[in-house]
Order: sequence, then C-alpha cells, then structure tokens
Amino acid sequence: MPTLAEIEAQAMELTASQRAKLAASLLESLPTLLYDDDEGLAEAHRRDAEMDNDPSIGLTTEQLRASLNPLANGYHLGGQPLARNKANTH
Repeated sequence: MPTLAEIEAQAMELTASQRAKLAASLLESLPTLLYDDDEGLAEAHRRDAEMDNDPSIGLTTEQLRASLNPLANGYHLGGQPLARNKANTH
C-alpha cells in the first residue's frame, strides 16, 4: 500500500479540476465534524438557499477579487479614492 506522502505526491500531479474533485470526494467520505455553537452553520445554509433562489446576487470571481483588492480599483481600505498617477494605473 502506498504511503500518504506518495499518494499526496501523485495527487499533486493531477490538474486543479481533478484535485478539486478528489478533495470533494474525500471530504464527503468523512463523518460530519461541524458544530454550530454560534449558528454560523445555519447562516451558511440560509445564504446557500438564498443563492439557489436568486443566483444573480452572487459575485463573479473577478468581482470578488476586485472587492478583496481595493488598491487595484484605486481605493485604499478607508474607501476613499486614491490620486491616480502612472504608479497606480494599469
């Protein structure tokens, strides 16, 4: 039987899509380990149902990345516009 290190090395040779499918399969094979002490799980389920009912409320990957990198959009963390110059334009 191969060692865990060998399996991991082989898995890293898979494409990103194949690794994602493998990861999902492995996670589904585990017993439920989630605890909902702060009702976070209930909130996650509520948001999931909300997205199922109205997918238009979601963000594209580009929108998410832009929101996480305000400097790329010309804003600093306080939300105020930065002065545009050659150093921060693309």
